[in-house]
Amino acid sequence: MSTRRELLESVADTISDYRESEVAPRTPARIESWMKQFPEASQDPLLDALVHVLATTYISKDKFK
Repeated sequence: MSTRRELLESVADTISDYRESEVAPRTPARIESWMKQFPEASQDPLLDALVHVLATTYISKDKFK
């Protein structure tokens, strides 16, 4: 199992090109603040699921081109 920090970095890396040059890049700190809106007991399982879903469904700008 990955550490929380690794999961946060993974999400930020995966979506790094989302609206690139339109909005500030998503950072692990920003992803952490998103997670804080959920109950503490749900945050790690949700973050783990988010990493999995983004890894299998997110289409990067390069892949799209």
